[in-house]
This record gives sequence, structure tokens and C-alpha cells, in this order.
Amino acid sequence: MLDRLAVQDLPVTELAESFRMSLPAVSQHLKVLREAGLVKDHREGRQHVYTLVPGPLKEISDWVDVYERFWKTKFTKLRDHLRKNP
Repeated sequence: MLDRLAVQDLPVTELAESFRMSLPAVSQHLKVLREAGLVKDHREGRQHVYTLVPGPLKEISDWVDVYERFWKTKFTKLRDHLRKNP
């Protein structure tokens, strides 16, 4: 869902067409994403249109980046050690 919304804002019905689940199931997923602050919605006539909120994803990416650098360093040290001590 986030990938689709990264391309364009979509009404819930159009978004649901991409998935093999019921409209209520898609709505439940969107509710969780909305509560997590990853999407927001607004009404256009009778439709709810969803928009990606990328800020929280950047925060997650920044947090993961710290651990990625940590593990890269550890694996580099391990590789170097194994090369020196076959």
C-alpha cells in the first residue's frame, strides 16, 4: 500500500483493487497506517483519498542506518580477521 501511495494519492476503492483482500480488510490496514502516522486521508466527494506521509519512514530509515553501519563494521572486522587467520 505504501508503495502505491508513494506514486500517487489514491481513493480507498482504487487502492483496494491492487490487493487480494476485501475492502473492509484494506480499510483496516489503512486505519493502522493512519494511526501510525504513515498515511493521511481526506474526502473528495464520497471517496476517502489516501496520501503517503513520508516523514516517519525517514525516521525509521535513519534509525536502521545506525545499526546497518554498526553491523557493516563488525562484518568487515570479522572478514579481516578470517583472512589473517585462515
